[in-house]
Amino acid sequence: MAPTGAAGLLWYHGEAALARAANVTGIPYCLAMSSITPLDVVRREARGQLWLQLYLSPDAESNRAMIERARHLHFDALIVTVDTVVSPNREYNWRNGFNLPIKVNRRNALDLVIHPRWTLGVIGRYLLNEQMPRMDPIKRDERAEWSAIKRIRDLWSGPLVIKGIGCTEDALAALQTGADAIVLSNHGARNLDSASSPLALLPEVARRVAGRLPIWVDSGFMRGSDIFKALASGASAVLIGRAALYGLAAGGEAGATRSLALLREELDRCMAYAGVRTIAEIGPQHLQSDALATTV
Repeated sequence: MAPTGAAGLLWYHGEAALARAANVTGIPYCLAMSSITPLDVVRREARGQLWLQLYLSPDAESNRAMIERARHLHFDALIVTVDTVVSPNREYNWRNGFNLPIKVNRRNALDLVIHPRWTLGVIGRYLLNEQMPRMDPIKRDERAEWSAIKRIRDLWSGPLVIKGIGCTEDALAALQTGADAIVLSNHGARNLDSASSPLALLPEVARRVAGRLPIWVDSGFMRGSDIFKALASGASAVLIGRAALYGLAAGGEAGATRSLALLREELDRCMAYAGVRTIAEIGPQHLQSDALATTV
């Protein structure tokens, strides 16, 4: 399950609910650095593999402190996200009155009034038990270089994943830093509207890198057939983001679990139609030349 910021605004302690849903499904959960739920609460609720996302800060001491906290809380892996060195132009957030840090304004105050179930069940519970949820802006290192990743590698002895790879050259560079896996990603198409599709990049990256480190992929995988296409194109795994969030918003842990179950059922059905019984049997022979064009 991919790191998705502010999941705790969709459901009370939403990040903890996602971690439990991932455990029920038997997959790892990566906690976003911009989590609404405190890290120690998610760690306490999680029963399976729990990973932590890390954005590089211009302050080396902040990076060191976050890594030390991850080690203290026994997170199983770090996913360093490298595709957001500057803030993206998310106009829909401005239109919806969503700012960082979160503040009440005319637009979102109206949302509170016309969505009483969410207001009482989510915001009301925060106000009753804790305080108004916060998600402060993340200070990103606009001068981030591969040497910064190497320093993280020196500080963190556990599995290290580089997320946000957008070209073959960076995939090869990540290999040289000692990364244990890479994630081809365009941040769910939410950062730059002209960024390359990870699925379009996947075959070439797999040709150049496969066998030397696992290649994972995310961004826009909403059906089991999407996952099948990624596996057939050379991915070792797929990270799921929005699909789980939709389930979380609809029904909390049970909704997220159901979303993941739907994806698994769809993948299983797609495998049956392709005539394969195991993930290992899925390969490029199951794709036609225009098969990737149907996937976001």
